[in-house]
Amino acid sequence: MNDTVRGLILRQTDYKEADVILQVLTKEYGMIAFRASGIRRMTSKNAGSVFPYTEADLSFDYKDGRTIFRLKTARTANLYRRMHTDMEMTAAAALVSEIAEQLTPHDDISHASQAYDLLKRAYELINEGAHIHTCTTLFIADMMRLNGITPQVDACLGCGRGDIAAFSAKEGGFLCRDCAAALGIMPQQTVDLKRIRLLVRATLARYELVIASTQAQLSDAVLLVEMIRTHTGTQVRSFRFYETAVQ
Repeated sequence: MNDTVRGLILRQTDYKEADVILQVLTKEYGMIAFRASGIRRMTSKNAGSVFPYTEADLSFDYKDGRTIFRLKTARTANLYRRMHTDMEMTAAAALVSEIAEQLTPHDDISHASQAYDLLKRAYELINEGAHIHTCTTLFIADMMRLNGITPQVDACLGCGRGDIAAFSAKEGGFLCRDCAAALGIMPQQTVDLKRIRLLVRATLARYELVIASTQAQLSDAVLLVEMIRTHTGTQVRSFRFYETAVQ
């Protein structure tokens, strides 16, 4: 059977002498992998259509039960050119792609479809020159929400009080001054806590409204990535590159 699927290419890994393995997010099949034979040869016709952080139409033979498929042909649908020439944009694309890959179950098509729309919007915003920390932080918050690990930002996690003094990635959200002190956590600035609350409550779809009132900082992404690490065991390896590249 000759199938064609549109997918977001998240990662490309060298395999054997001239092949690569592509990790691809699709709406129809969720997260799937392709073996692209000979893609690293100069004569490959598909090489220019399987770059990471692009959207492409991929043809293959689908069979139930398989975890990896042989790629027949590829055609670029959206290149997102600036993300491949600007280091900050590339770092942001790598981060959101890894978050999507790590937090999208392979067998949950509904979840994958939502993740696809979120990631495509993130690619578009990054490529258009959106404020990178705001875009990535909103995307991470959305992906956390899809996975049921949204930070608690309505009241103190420990006692329910509304006078918030700190955010704890380990505890999973806001703490009042007394609960933070009991855990040895230093208070944070009110302006920072208000910004975190807004970013967690908002969505990437409301990027334009969010950016009109605030801009995320690197520290906001740090807190959310640390919460993902703590509560899911996921190691977000691209975050070090992101911290270094995005000022």
